[in-house]
Amino acid sequence: MFFSHHEPHALAAIPSDAITTYSNRVFAVIVARRLLLPTQQPLGDSESLQCQYCHKTTHGMGCRCRYDAPDIYGDHAFSCARGRGERGKWHDGLRDVWMMLGSMAGASISKEVSGFLPSSNMRADLVISDSLTSSTTLFDVRTCDPTKHNSSENICRESAAVPGASAEHEAAGKNKKWRASCQQMGLRFVSLCHESGGRMSQATTTFLDSLVHRSGGSTSDQARFRTFASQRLACANASGMAKLILSFNNHIRRSDGAVVRSARDVRLPQVPEAPIGSHRQRLAPTRAAVSPVEDFERDSAERNTTFIAHTSPVHQDPLENWRDGTASALGHVPELGRTPE
Repeated sequence: MFFSHHEPHALAAIPSDAITTYSNRVFAVIVARRLLLPTQQPLGDSESLQCQYCHKTTHGMGCRCRYDAPDIYGDHAFSCARGRGERGKWHDGLRDVWMMLGSMAGASISKEVSGFLPSSNMRADLVISDSLTSSTTLFDVRTCDPTKHNSSENICRESAAVPGASAEHEAAGKNKKWRASCQQMGLRFVSLCHESGGRMSQATTTFLDSLVHRSGGSTSDQARFRTFASQRLACANASGMAKLILSFNNHIRRSDGAVVRSARDVRLPQVPEAPIGSHRQRLAPTRAAVSPVEDFERDSAERNTTFIAHTSPVHQDPLENWRDGTASALGHVPELGRTPE
């Protein structure tokens, strides 16, 4: 589950720069979202959660009596209409990573450029001017939530049936808004859509493929660039999503309306610790158990080694003891002065 088939990079990247490094609180939220766990302590039966921005309220553990009401999993932070100021930080992080990747691939890229559409006040997040093809492409970075649903549409139901439906739905909406004006000016338009879970729209994946091809080099060089780019995009997306959830200082209230506590310190459900003194004591290292035969053979080898070292000088005949023992057994006395054979 940690390294799923659609987004394996956010938790697999080695922390080597500011983009791939998380704080403890951010990492806890990322892991909780990946495991589908609540990002704060569960609510009691008589408690409710109220958003600090839109003041919508939900009751109980997971009940969402109103559309886009706050919840203990943090999904409300992605769709709150009055909390878009914090949502911009998630968007800006992805935009800056795309600009870095475009520069590394050798593209002439700039951000937050206006004036390309005289008949509209819309401003593109990124602009790439390609001198080889004499074309200019405008890009709009979008973040979207697969669990979004309201009275007019239910993206959550579509995303549950079709992976990536939220990103494609957002891309279709942006194309409808931008493409006609861009075609009048001879411009191209691409919407770079990222879901909170890490999926990207098909147009976003195609643009990443074009950057990999533009980077040049051998096949292995392009593979390294793809891995580098995928990890930075995934980490920026996951980090921005977690920081957005942490920025919501929701209030937990009782049924009488009194504020019980604040949900600013987002905490994962804690596993009860074992009572003090219930752990097994560490035992001193003991001699490994061996069979009686192995023990006897080892002791015999140690005794023989000691006997030879202390009673057998270099000039002594190693067969002398054997001859003496054999002669004694046969009742003969060895001849004195005989040269050993």
